[in-house]
Amino acid sequence: DLQKSEFLYFPTSFRLDPPIFIVFFITIIVLKYFKNNIADNKIKTTEIIGKQEMYKGYYSNCANSTQEEIELAGSLQNKNFITFLASSELSNNSPYIPYNFLPDSLNMPLLAFGHAHHQSFSIYCELLAMQKYLKGSKISIFLSPGWFESEGTNIEAFLEFVRPNFLKSIVYNKKINFSDKIEIKKFISSNIDNIENPSEEIKYFYDLNDNIKQIRDFQEILYRTKNSTVNYSVKLLKSKPKNNNYKWFNFKERLQQDFIDSTSTNSYYILNSYYKTYLLDKNGKYQHGITLKMDTKTNQELKDLKLLVKFLKQNQCKASFIMQALNPYHYNNLKEFNPIMKEIKKTIESNNFPYLNLFVTEGKQFEPGILHDIMHTNDYGWMKINKFLYDTYKE
Repeated sequence: DLQKSEFLYFPTSFRLDPPIFIVFFITIIVLKYFKNNIADNKIKTTEIIGKQEMYKGYYSNCANSTQEEIELAGSLQNKNFITFLASSELSNNSPYIPYNFLPDSLNMPLLAFGHAHHQSFSIYCELLAMQKYLKGSKISIFLSPGWFESEGTNIEAFLEFVRPNFLKSIVYNKKINFSDKIEIKKFISSNIDNIENPSEEIKYFYDLNDNIKQIRDFQEILYRTKNSTVNYSVKLLKSKPKNNNYKWFNFKERLQQDFIDSTSTNSYYILNSYYKTYLLDKNGKYQHGITLKMDTKTNQELKDLKLLVKFLKQNQCKASFIMQALNPYHYNNLKEFNPIMKEIKKTIESNNFPYLNLFVTEGKQFEPGILHDIMHTNDYGWMKINKFLYDTYKE
C-alpha cells in the first residue's frame, strides 16, 4: 500500500549520532530507575530487632550500642514501664532514686535516660524519633531550673543524644508534622558551622524551607536514594504485679534527720563535704550563688519545653513533669525565676499533665533534705518524687 508506505518512509540520509544515542540510553536508564525505586514511593526499612533486657536502670545516652536504642524504644512501647528523662541528677545511684526504688520496692519497672545537658530540645527530638511508639507511653520528665538560665540545648548535646538512627526515623515518618521538622531545621541552621562532616540527614534538615512544604516529598525522594528509615522490633519484658503495701509515712522523718546530721558544718542544709570543697573561697569565706534575670518571651529553653509539651499532648502520652528545687539558703535572689516558673506551670497544667513542683524561693518554704547540695536531689527529695510517680502511674 503506497499510502501506508509513505508513513513508514525513513530518509536514508538520517543517522543516529553516537552522542545522541548515549544521551537517549542514559535517559532510559534513569527513567527506569525512578520508576522502580522512587516513583512507586518505596522506602527502605532498616529493622533493628532485639528484646528488652532491663527491668530497671539508667543509660546516660544511646550512643554506645543499638541495645540502648532498643531499651528506649522498648520502655516507651511497654505500657508497664515508666520512661524517666532527666540530666545530671541521674548520676546519683542512691537506692532511693526512681530507677532503683520503684522497681525494687514496688515492682514498677522504670528506665532512666540522660546526663548533664540533656535538656528539652534533645528530649523533644528523641521522642520525635520514637513517635510510632508514644501513644499511651508513661513518660516523666525531670526539669532543672538551671536549664532555663542556659541558651537551650547545645549542639554537642544534640549530636550525642539525637542519634543518626533517630534522625532517619524523623526524616521518613509522614506522621510527624512538617512544623516539627522545621524546628530541627532552625536548630541545625543556627549550629551548622559547629558540625563537622554533617550526615545526609543533617543536610536534609538544613535544606528544609517553609516555602518548599508542597514539594517536601521530592526532597525526601532525593534522600531515599542513600538512606532508609528505621523500625524497632522489640520483644517486651513482662512485669510482676505492683506492690501496693509500701508504708510511705515512714520515710520522711528518718531521711530528713539523717540528712540534717550530715550538715553540721553549715546552716545552709548542704552536705559537709560539698560545703567545704566547693562553697568556700581560699580565705574560708562562704560564697553565695546568684541568679540571672530571664525573659519569658525570649527564653529558648522555655520555647523548647512548650514544643515538647505540645508534642506529648498530640501523641496522647501519659506524661508527667517534675521541677527540681534550688537551695534558697544558697541563692539570694531566686524570685528572678518566678515569671519563668509561672509560665512553665501554666504550660504543663493547661495540657492536663501532672506536675510536681519542688522549687521554692524562700528558706521558710524549703524542706531540708530535698537537696544534698545547692541543686541536686537528695534521698528525701527522691522519695517525694517516687510517691508522685507512684500516685500518677499506679493504675
